[in-house]
Amino acid sequence: VLSTKDKAFYVEGIESEVVDTTGAGDAMLAAMLAAMEENMGKEESLEKALAFATLVVETPGTRTPEVEQLEEYMENAEVREV
Repeated sequence: VLSTKDKAFYVEGIESEVVDTTGAGDAMLAAMLAAMEENMGKEESLEKALAFATLVVETPGTRTPEVEQLEEYMENAEVREV
């Protein structure tokens, strides 16, 4: 969920094989902030954040995930206004 003073957005989790949840929340926040710094819209920023966090939970330990699937995961993220 992303909430602003005017709107709220929700995105379902992306189906994945969870290996390790270490750092997933930190990664999601970092990706969200990086996307916003790149002037992405709120919805696209939320898609990127979820996609990156999904890659993190598929990666064992605290290793940096392979980001080849990032765009595909972003396409699968369905943000909706609530």
